[in-house]
Amino acid sequence: MLSGVTVSLILLGYVIVLAVELSRLYMRLPWRMPIVVTLASICWFLHAVYLWNLLGDAQSPAKLVPSTMYSWSHLAALIFGLVYIVLSIKRSTNAVGAFLLPLVIAMILGAAAVGSGQPFDRSEVTGSLWRPVHAGALIVGTVAVFLGFAAAMMNIAQERRLKTKRLVTKDWRLPSLEYLHAMGRSCLVVSTVSIAMGLVSGVVLNIQRNGTVNWLESGIVFCAGLLVWLVVASILEWEASRRGTSWSAYLNIASFAIVLIALTLVFSTPHGRGRMVTSSVQQTTEVLP
Repeated sequence: MLSGVTVSLILLGYVIVLAVELSRLYMRLPWRMPIVVTLASICWFLHAVYLWNLLGDAQSPAKLVPSTMYSWSHLAALIFGLVYIVLSIKRSTNAVGAFLLPLVIAMILGAAAVGSGQPFDRSEVTGSLWRPVHAGALIVGTVAVFLGFAAAMMNIAQERRLKTKRLVTKDWRLPSLEYLHAMGRSCLVVSTVSIAMGLVSGVVLNIQRNGTVNWLESGIVFCAGLLVWLVVASILEWEASRRGTSWSAYLNIASFAIVLIALTLVFSTPHGRGRMVTSSVQQTTEVLP
């Protein structure tokens, strides 16, 4: 099905959509939003087809779980792309696309930088429900952090506009600060819960696979460190909201930076590149593609 879909074609489509979004700064187009939503939906569909072909002809839902960091990154980008389309429809009078689309493009480029890599170790736990829970929770948590970063950028831009009392064109409106604060808080909560689920399910998978947990394994250490920060950030934001203010923008920016560092470190370790622990000698070996 549409086997000719390539990453370059998908990227080109999203770049065109971003160009149409940025045209808000220079001109008024009466049919801009229908054009944007239509083009973005086509790009998203092509991306979904590409990911489906990448995962192969899945005969069961378990096979739809990403088997490499490359496919994992594309699935995260696909979900974030859907979030962008939904927000573009719900907030059609706001220029949210200028802040969300660059992140979709960055995720796809990040997947290309990672490369196909070795598949994750899943031979001993193929039938486990915890594997899709682990992958899904980490993807949702990552998408929430990226969305929180986009909300933070819009928050900062809106605050600066209000302080300088700079006039903006009708087509370049941003959501209200109240809406952005609420979005930032929601992203912190969702990312915290998702990363916690990812950590717990990862520990269970380790027990199922090896009968024990290596608490010093890079993936567990990075995930636990990120979870600690997200819990602290959520508490700080809750305290700020009680005082009638919000620190969500800066907390989400910090969360985004930590996630980027964590993902970079995970991609460079056996946990991210894929490895298998043999039950006989408990040594690390690469999984053949």
